[in-house]
Amino acid sequence: MKPVYKNIEAATGVHIGGVYSIKIAPIEWIADLFTPDFNTGKIFALPNLLPGYNWLIIDAVKPTFDFAEVDKVSPGGVFTETNITGNNNCLTAAGLETINTIRYHQLVILCTDTEGNTRIVGNKETGGIIQFSSINSNKQGGEKNLQFKISHESERPAPMLL
Repeated sequence: MKPVYKNIEAATGVHIGGVYSIKIAPIEWIADLFTPDFNTGKIFALPNLLPGYNWLIIDAVKPTFDFAEVDKVSPGGVFTETNITGNNNCLTAAGLETINTIRYHQLVILCTDTEGNTRIVGNKETGGIIQFSSINSNKQGGEKNLQFKISHESERPAPMLL
């Protein structure tokens, strides 16, 4: 299958409560390692992408967007599992091609909350994995929906960008 990399956009209109954006990039596009500050755990600059690449945007309908971090325990020690989920209400052919392409990559994710805080999930060495399901139903006059989940496991919670 030919790789396709395009933004995945959500539809707008009076029936939409709002949209959050999640920016993603395959780890192969990251130019260099970025390390959180030793004392604060914060990152002071966005990760640099290789020339010719841009962050891809996945829009999600506001009420469906969720960012969750949970500490887990395994025989190897404690780790943090991060899950980013949402629904996009405008699945197009280009969007389906893109999601089918990026599911074969590990991803670095920039996730911004309502207060403007940005968390960086993943890094050049290990990234999140996206899973999705697409729904096309006759409920409520017709529904076309892309549900996605990006999962990542790390030693520490996702750092904040200052």
